[in-house]
Amino acid sequence: MKKYYFPAVVLLFTSCAAGTIYHFEIDFFSFLSSEERQMRFFVPEETGAQLYFFPSVYLDLNGSGPDEAHRKGVEINLAATEVPDQVRLYLKFSCSIILKNISEDKTIPDASLSFIASGKDTENIYESGTVLFSTSLSEIQGGQEGAIRSLITITQGSSGYDILSSGSFLLGCAVMISPAQEGGEVEVLYSMDQCSIFFGGYPFGFIP
Repeated sequence: MKKYYFPAVVLLFTSCAAGTIYHFEIDFFSFLSSEERQMRFFVPEETGAQLYFFPSVYLDLNGSGPDEAHRKGVEINLAATEVPDQVRLYLKFSCSIILKNISEDKTIPDASLSFIASGKDTENIYESGTVLFSTSLSEIQGGQEGAIRSLITITQGSSGYDILSSGSFLLGCAVMISPAQEGGEVEVLYSMDQCSIFFGGYPFGFIP
């Protein structure tokens, strides 16, 4: 599978003037090949299926977790040191994934999408990272499709904000697909049509 690696993303929140907004956006979707934007596979009865995103897309069909290239996700550097106290940091995540159940006689009970962050020295963020948010969908009947869509903002007080405001952290995303209710394999078509991360910061005294 072809892999795409993000360069270090750097935002310098310095010399914050009143009314100044700093922002940067990563359109992760544009980094993916057509093979990574859409995959067709069979979900095993024993383990279900897991898709790990960042720095590319890795499909796990045996329950072993992400491979070495994906255990750390992608490293984000917002500043050389911690984000200054006078800057209010916020992050927005936007993602849209479609899962189609191709097997007419099988039902997928549920699937979920999670964004996870951790300190940059973590070896596997999916084992010891902090879940920034998670969303799920209920059963997908045979021949039907379900959409996992999210648009969420992480600000001061949100889960994981202390990790993000450190200025350097690891970020990952995972989709978990449960095995078929009836047993046996279920064929799935996965499609992604959007995935972006928006980083921003503005002085505490500024009212957007």
